[in-house]
Amino acid sequence: MLMRIVSALLVLTTAGSFVGCTPATGGDATKLEPGLTQLADGSAQAIGTLEYRDLEGGMWVILGGSQAAGGAAKTVAVIANARDIGSTLQTLEGNQVIAKGTKLDGASIRMAGPEISVTSIVKAEGAAVPAQ
Repeated sequence: MLMRIVSALLVLTTAGSFVGCTPATGGDATKLEPGLTQLADGSAQAIGTLEYRDLEGGMWVILGGSQAAGGAAKTVAVIANARDIGSTLQTLEGNQVIAKGTKLDGASIRMAGPEISVTSIVKAEGAAVPAQ
């Protein structure tokens, strides 16, 4: 029941973000707020721009903020299981994404930010690209 309520709220929030955004203006009203959130079912959700970083052996990261906005992009999450879903990540590189999975606790060799083991990742505009 709680998941239905959360899903309904998400749909309403997303639908509300389209109000006032026309294709002619290309407004940013459809952008979701970047961040890493713990969901009610115990899973985690990371929202931000997907990018490959050639640091510490290379890693896929989800970034929030932007250098264009006058600040450095902050790492929202590092994708821990990138080798399992690499081709999916390559097709989404540079796009705003919504990744769901399990937030990992503990030590890691990648010290760039919190890690998430991704079970699904989609382009934030709604074009679904499920992780395999």
